[in-house]
Amino acid sequence: MVPRQRGYRAASTGFAGNIAAFMLNRPQQIVAASTFSTDGDFIDVAVDGDTIYCIVKRTIGGAAKYYIETFDDDRTTDCSLQYYANPVAPDQALPSNKTAGSLSHLEGEVVNVIRDDIVDANDTVASGNATLGGVPASYAEVGLPFTPTVTTQPFEPRAASGSSQSARRRVVEVTPILDRAQNLTVQGQRGAATDPALVRHRVSTDLHRRQKANGVSWL
Repeated sequence: MVPRQRGYRAASTGFAGNIAAFMLNRPQQIVAASTFSTDGDFIDVAVDGDTIYCIVKRTIGGAAKYYIETFDDDRTTDCSLQYYANPVAPDQALPSNKTAGSLSHLEGEVVNVIRDDIVDANDTVASGNATLGGVPASYAEVGLPFTPTVTTQPFEPRAASGSSQSARRRVVEVTPILDRAQNLTVQGQRGAATDPALVRHRVSTDLHRRQKANGVSWL
């Protein structure tokens, strides 16, 4: 069986602001739209194989800066640096103390700090440095925060009396299944993480829903 290859396409004549992205699943006839925003403006986008490049305009230290950035599945923050053994530039070597350096491109910005898969308290970059919550054992990452927000498909289960389309429904519990997610909020209620590799969050709710299910977001 030949594995299906990922394919990316980009079309741009120059723009400023957000990115519109579409996921196409032909077998299930699904076209899902998303919008990407960042602390700044996306100016342009291009694709080389399976790498997506962006020109991003950010305001750092009161001045406009232009960066070439890529989307990376291994990153959990935006415009980030990672720290580990034998790094590849622009990433840095693992620090032997609680200071993460070489962050002048985020000077004065409030950043997320991740250390050995632990989410530390946010910090503000000063003199190109950010403070970690402890000395990392194998990995650290510092970058701008972002919040993915997911809106579900319309909730229309088949009832014994027939179709529930457009009918009033009461959802008492939801159980999202996530991959390597530590924090989840469903309608303002946070679920407790269990297995960090494959997390099942159980969240009770007494909300009434009509045609569309309410949004789900995780941090």
